[in-house]
Amino acid sequence: MRGIYSLLLICFLVTTISAQQWPDDSFKPEIENPAYPEGKGPVVLLDEAHNNFHTTSGRYRPFVKLLNRDGYVVKGSKGKIDKNLLTECTIFAISVPMSDDNASAYSGDEIRILYDWVEGGGSLLLITDHFPDPPAIAQLAGAFGIELNNGYVLNEDPNESRGPIFFRRNDGTLTEHPITLGRSGLNEEIRSVTSFTGCAFKAGNDFQPLMIFGPMKVSWMTKEQDKFPPDTPKLDVRGWYQGGIMEPEKGRLAFFGEAGMFTAQFISRNRIPFGMNVPEAKENAQFLLNVMHWLSRIL
Repeated sequence: MRGIYSLLLICFLVTTISAQQWPDDSFKPEIENPAYPEGKGPVVLLDEAHNNFHTTSGRYRPFVKLLNRDGYVVKGSKGKIDKNLLTECTIFAISVPMSDDNASAYSGDEIRILYDWVEGGGSLLLITDHFPDPPAIAQLAGAFGIELNNGYVLNEDPNESRGPIFFRRNDGTLTEHPITLGRSGLNEEIRSVTSFTGCAFKAGNDFQPLMIFGPMKVSWMTKEQDKFPPDTPKLDVRGWYQGGIMEPEKGRLAFFGEAGMFTAQFISRNRIPFGMNVPEAKENAQFLLNVMHWLSRIL
């Protein structure tokens, strides 16, 4: 690993070799103060019924293992979303559903049920990624006033790498919130979060952004996955969001436009780290735990 230059290579490689991504099961960051006794915390259901790119036994296995070590009980959800299913969990999580022809991965009934469940006090974690994934979750996100851009966000700041994007408290791109401060006195404060391409989004006034794109962040509006011809349209997304939260009525919602930041993977035959296992993303694991703590209302 050669610092930021290697990270640049990672972010271009990941758009071309997604089939060669696999979980890093050796990733085991220290958790100084687990939120709950092992196996005694809230149940988290991770959606696996909508052609999800990330599942409990697949690429999001490090996500599951990290949460389990913090006391959460994480299970895969293989059925359609209905009221009975949601009674089984405190937090329902969705990571990168996929669909064809820009269609919604979720039916109108599923969206209404999820929306009503959140308004009634449920906690929902929604995660998408770069083109072509946003349309699959766009209608569900739109129910909460979130507008997605279906592109690839790249960093065009010459003082940084062009691939990973750094959100920092000291420049305001990572905002101050209980999630970035952590539980008092427990050394959980977050100063920097790293993402890997992903998409940008906008949201209404009741949305609290956590990750705000700074200058020279550009969404490449390609029409074909993994291909970036010279005439690809580009959109300046400075001021757009890549992560944040809102509290609809009695519930809580966290939404993120990039998925690799919440797992640990290797890519290519050279086993290049990608995600929470990258040294420059060393605070991502605690950031994820803090998001979950907020969703489960201990923050």
